[in-house]
Amino acid sequence: MIEKQRNSELKKPVRLWFKRNFITGLLVLVPVMGTLFLFAWVFNKVTNNGLDLLLKWKYFEELYGANKLLYDILGRLLVIFVVLAVISLAGIFTRNLIGRWVLHIMERLFENLPFFNRIFGALKQFSKLMMVSGEHIFSYAVLFEYPRKGIYSIGFVMAESFPEVEAITGKRVLNIFFMTSPNPTTGFAVTVPKEDTVRLSMSVEEALRLVISGGAVVPDYKKKELLENNS
Repeated sequence: MIEKQRNSELKKPVRLWFKRNFITGLLVLVPVMGTLFLFAWVFNKVTNNGLDLLLKWKYFEELYGANKLLYDILGRLLVIFVVLAVISLAGIFTRNLIGRWVLHIMERLFENLPFFNRIFGALKQFSKLMMVSGEHIFSYAVLFEYPRKGIYSIGFVMAESFPEVEAITGKRVLNIFFMTSPNPTTGFAVTVPKEDTVRLSMSVEEALRLVISGGAVVPDYKKKELLENNS
């Protein structure tokens, strides 16, 4: 009986170790594998449809029949090139007055169509988020006490001044985006006195990985950078 209890106690740390590492592995791999799967799915959908169109061209069909592997690769590359060219031309077109007017008409049309307006609105917000994220709107990551004293959260500094709030409070403040985990597209803005924040040594990318992974992917501690940031 005592031996069985000892064996059970020995197995517990093993189970806990496996469970903890398995969950950590899931948090790390799911975003990576999900991204690769989505990319592969979109790539196959676009290039397969493009190849079907190219094969309707008799000359390409003959070349494809003679050397399937080579022209399969060349055909897919051509489809990708055409897609990129069309997207770039759409960007050029919408940057001028006529293009903006046409885009405005199309947006108004989709925004007033039942059911479609929900899909259009969600995709529009997502595209804006992607463009904004590409401009590195986060200056750096900070640690501050939130949602109460004694509990620390990581936030991303959007702006280092807010004149109206500073005039009211008499303090230097930071505009901070508090990101929810594991979905980085949701969160809310808070305004915090700069004196109540600590600038972290980790980069914005490292802080993002930490938040998205739910705290599983912890970056290395850089004591020198931490001291320099808060000196």
